[in-house]
Amino acid sequence: MKPELDWMSYEELVRDIYLALGKDKGVTIQCHGASCKVIGKSGVTHQIDVLTRHSDGMHEYFTAIECKHWKDKVDKDIVMKVSEIIDDAGVSKGVIVAKMGFTPDAITYAKNRNISLVELREPVEKDWEGKIKDVVIDLNVIKPFITKIKFLASVEDTLQEKKIQSYVVRSSTGDKPLKEVIDEFAEELYEQNADTNFEKKITFDDETFLIEETSGYRIQVKGVLIGGHYKIEKIHQEIKGEDHVWLVMQSLFDNRLMTISPTGEVRVKR
Repeated sequence: MKPELDWMSYEELVRDIYLALGKDKGVTIQCHGASCKVIGKSGVTHQIDVLTRHSDGMHEYFTAIECKHWKDKVDKDIVMKVSEIIDDAGVSKGVIVAKMGFTPDAITYAKNRNISLVELREPVEKDWEGKIKDVVIDLNVIKPFITKIKFLASVEDTLQEKKIQSYVVRSSTGDKPLKEVIDEFAEELYEQNADTNFEKKITFDDETFLIEETSGYRIQVKGVLIGGHYKIEKIHQEIKGEDHVWLVMQSLFDNRLMTISPTGEVRVKR
């Protein structure tokens, strides 16, 4: 399920994205949110949505990021405001991230300033042009079916299927999970082309025990008789683009394109 975004979670997502993108370059988050403030040369305090920091070993560089989770395009007044803030605060660079994009005047003005414009929005049909959006897969899947697990022992040996994971076969050579024994038999079903019932008897040495790890219950066993067959199942699966692309992030001036998955993973496309 895709997370719902409001202005606050949008701001937090932007913070996380820039932290992930700059991790290899030593970028850190200096501050974010309502408490993120810088004092300019004028003495005026400016609130910044996200402030990042990185160093080249000699100098520190700060980037002020303004987030606009608006229903309308960002106009030039916001760009001018951010430009004035970075000048007054001595910040190296400004970035404006907007959900609905920017007006032509805002784009023109930002080109003449040290400000990057970035769209972070839901994908639209044009984003899928030349790309595969939805995939339909029809598969025939071979699945093993175990019909019998009978241990050769002197006591009742009927096992509850739900407890199979907790049983261990212990012999002089060490412990082996019962599930591993069954999985090996399942592999043999394919080799035997066992589309009808196939049985195999596996013998153990004289000092072999079946142990239930949770309760400690144990019985001595001489072997196991396993039966089963494989069955072909038809699987129809639809993979939709929106299942793996939640948001699109595009930088207007360097044309860098990224996608954000519903789990928050950032993928750089170009």
